[in-house]
Amino acid sequence: MLSRWTDFLNSDGEKNWRNRDDEFKHPLTTKEVIIESWETGWRCLFDAIEALKEKDLKKEVFIRNMGSTVQEALNILYNYANSAKNISCRSRLIITTSKSINSNIVVIN
Repeated sequence: MLSRWTDFLNSDGEKNWRNRDDEFKHPLTTKEVIIESWETGWRCLFDAIEALKEKDLKKEVFIRNMGSTVQEALNILYNYANSAKNISCRSRLIITTSKSINSNIVVIN
């Protein structure tokens, strides 16, 4: 999120300082580190959105050299968030159903 939303009106969302491969080499090892990383990413996004003016919505922004208006980029963000919510809800349903089904199975040795 830091790469996408840092200076997103003026520079590509795929920043040259981002190293994708290294992001997975240093796992988030403690609850505090996870929360700090989470908060930093979301704060970057919210600060970028809060700074927007109505005239900015028609500006073209780039993510991986693909252009879209700010409004389109925000719609894409909304769709990703909505998809994540739906996946989470369905996962919970699958887990709950699986636990329910498995609790009624009798294993005979």
